[in-house]
Amino acid sequence: MAKPTVILSINAGSSSVKATLFTAEGDQPEKIAAAEISGLSAPPAQFTYSRSDDKRKEELPSSIKSHNDAFQYILESFLSDKDLDFISSPDHIDYSCHRVVHGVSGAKTLRAQTAVMLTVIHRVTTRNQS
Repeated sequence: MAKPTVILSINAGSSSVKATLFTAEGDQPEKIAAAEISGLSAPPAQFTYSRSDDKRKEELPSSIKSHNDAFQYILESFLSDKDLDFISSPDHIDYSCHRVVHGVSGAKTLRAQTAVMLTVIHRVTTRNQS
């Protein structure tokens, strides 16, 4: 079986990061896994992961403090999921997209969050290209 096209959708809010993995083999993408870290501004952060019948929620260590920390944790969760054997490296992500949650007060905060997520996406997509 050929490797499916993998899409990573990232959603950064003021105190959370959500990410969803999709495969695209036909007209409609299919959701295969989702993860969220909430409570970044009011620790302890909470991690929620779902894939098919695997649904779990756990409190995270205090080392998860920033959007960057949260994104790295979520990405590693996807990459280490043995049931997602077609995505064991960031190189296996064909497309990534970022959506900023509306409702954040102040354009300065919104720009800062977008800059952080764009930096993280750039690091992930260029990590192994040298």
